[in-house]
Amino acid sequence: VMSIATAVFIDYDNLFRSINEFYSQFKTNDVVKLIIGHLEERGHSIKLVKAFCDFKSASEEISDLQENLVELRHVNSIWDGKTNASDIALAVDVIKSLYNDRNFKHYAIVSSDSDMLPLLLELTYQDKDITLLYLESNVKRKYLKSLERKINIIKIEDILQVKTYNPFDIGFLEHSNENKLK
Repeated sequence: VMSIATAVFIDYDNLFRSINEFYSQFKTNDVVKLIIGHLEERGHSIKLVKAFCDFKSASEEISDLQENLVELRHVNSIWDGKTNASDIALAVDVIKSLYNDRNFKHYAIVSSDSDMLPLLLELTYQDKDITLLYLESNVKRKYLKSLERKINIIKIEDILQVKTYNPFDIGFLEHSNENKLK
């Protein structure tokens, strides 16, 4: 099996916040290792891994990430709370990578943020293979639906072997009769 030169770009702000909120039994940098392993098992030769984050909030993760050869891009968010600074820095770096000598056939984007849509579309226009790795607990369904025919989509919960539950559809109850409920 020929290996595919792959660059992995991680919206670490997004991943770190979501893992801590929904799956605190995991350390985010361990999740990154599992994601990289998952991609390698599928024939991807990981040539670059970059994590974008305001590392003031994730400072205890820095050493482990660097030991795993993850390139860190500290993005100072200036304000308290969430900004799109990491998203924008990630997008700029991906676009720059399209025009440098290191040619990646495959891009893996780790983010649940629908703000990534213009970047993912640009990569498809540039004829790149794309995998979006997302957390179901933090993604818009409509966003995934718009991408599913264009790119490979992987739910991080599947890699972590964590069960997720779809939101309950109240419409289902309204269309069933009372006897079914008893």
